[in-house]
Amino acid sequence: MRRTVYGLVNALHRVRGNFSRPAQAAKARALRQLSRTNVSRPDDLHRLHDELLFLAAYPDNPQIANRARQGLHTFFQRVRHLTARMRTKLGDTGIAGTESSHTFMQGAVRWLVAHDEHVRPSWHKDKDAERLDPLIRLTLLPAEADAFESDTLTTRAWIEHASARTKGGALAWLVGNAIGASGARELYDEAEVPVVWSVGDSPRAVTRNRAPVSRIIVRTGFRRPPPDPLTWIARPLAGIRRVTGKAAVQWIDASIAAIVARCREVVPTIYANPDEVYVADLGEGAKLCVIGAHCDDLLSLEANYGYVMFSNGVPIGYGGVTPLADQANTGVNLFEAFRGSEAPFLFGQSLRAFRALFGVSRFVVNPYQFGAVNDEALQSGAHWFYDRLGFRSVDPGTRALAARERDRLASHRGVRSTVAMLRRLSRSDLVLELDSASPVSLFEEQWLAVVGRLVAQELSAIPTPSRGAHLTGVARRQARLLGGVRRPLTKVELRGARLLSPVIGLIEREASGWTPDFRRALWEIVRAKGGMQERRYARLVRLHAPFWHALSRRCARAMAGNEAVTRGR
Repeated sequence: MRRTVYGLVNALHRVRGNFSRPAQAAKARALRQLSRTNVSRPDDLHRLHDELLFLAAYPDNPQIANRARQGLHTFFQRVRHLTARMRTKLGDTGIAGTESSHTFMQGAVRWLVAHDEHVRPSWHKDKDAERLDPLIRLTLLPAEADAFESDTLTTRAWIEHASARTKGGALAWLVGNAIGASGARELYDEAEVPVVWSVGDSPRAVTRNRAPVSRIIVRTGFRRPPPDPLTWIARPLAGIRRVTGKAAVQWIDASIAAIVARCREVVPTIYANPDEVYVADLGEGAKLCVIGAHCDDLLSLEANYGYVMFSNGVPIGYGGVTPLADQANTGVNLFEAFRGSEAPFLFGQSLRAFRALFGVSRFVVNPYQFGAVNDEALQSGAHWFYDRLGFRSVDPGTRALAARERDRLASHRGVRSTVAMLRRLSRSDLVLELDSASPVSLFEEQWLAVVGRLVAQELSAIPTPSRGAHLTGVARRQARLLGGVRRPLTKVELRGARLLSPVIGLIEREASGWTPDFRRALWEIVRAKGGMQERRYARLVRLHAPFWHALSRRCARAMAGNEAVTRGR
């Protein structure tokens, strides 16, 4: 039986990229036999699950699509028939009937609790729960404090006692009881609470999670990027729409489930803004859902978005994209079940969607995405995935090394780069330059940390309780200087100023000498930053050349000063 199951699953895997009639017949035959076969080994079940997901995402015809979905519907029962010890081997896969263990961030736990998922803390010893003491103290009434501070109850026992009547149990109490308290989220995340999610037959399991689709699109083959990917990606993707209301919630839930069920997290996806959800049609039943960060989770200079790719409603990969100046930092993570499909084409289409949404002229991929401190990326040769789409290293030496390795691989078919070579190629960012005539040069991401340090120095004399009033005063001064605004500031302006005014303060003296048009444009950028959708901010700020040039010069001076101090020591 083991040999039969192994052979049938292998048969499906061998023809997963083949859409010919004989291949369709082979798939249908294997699916029929597997539907009647007991699969008793966890590794076989996992492989079968991957193949069924793949066929659900890329079906040859309606019959195969239906059989794949029917096969997935049986998985909860298949897993239930395994012994408890065997089920643990499927842990953290998100497959129906399994358990996922992870130190989920607070937002992910709140989402799981809100959807009535079966989650519980899983401390190995009582002392582990004590990391939550600072958070719990935020929730205490004076009448409770003596009991908590006494030696009669451990922290773990206190949580169980205090959450006894809370719907959803201890985790619901932990993530809900201190909402609104300053620093509560950070205290929860720093405690690294081990959480177990009993997935059961949840609609949010990897097995069942789907985005809303009107119909299933069958496939006749996989698409490949054109010979000139640069020209193709530079052409913005058409037909992107912002979804609202119930549809936005459905897309957000499908996106969160796609990553959380696999024990992964992306901040703007978890802390989503329901007013900024975009869906792009990538063709052939593939969709891209781009989600902006909640207004409480915006970054100062960057715009911040998460995304999930779907095919026929099945999540197939995820990532993030952060527009900054005239560039966007991004990268893609394809779920393992869908490797060997059309990932380069879909990522290229996604870049076209980002181009349409944000107008950027270059894309940046950080080394982690293709190998730096990332063994999985090294083993998969991720560097060449990006290289084939036109990404090149920002470091001249690494770029030359990649060119030599590219020529070597082209002249020796079947040869792969060694891990040592891929590690050397992952020493610097990769950049895809779509418009070399951009008036704004590459803004070094390391300068974001420099900006943060400079702002901290500027505010060092302002006591923390006074900073809100101080920033309001700064915003009023900048409103008069930049926009000629003398009336009281609106909530939108104040929200934008809270994020941008400390940064603008670093170059305020230089900005005072700009033309009126440039000054007014910068205040309009502040307004856009405080709006309900961050896309307008990203598009407005990208080409404000005086702002980016002034900030770059300030950062360069600060870094040169630090280097001089270091040499002096």
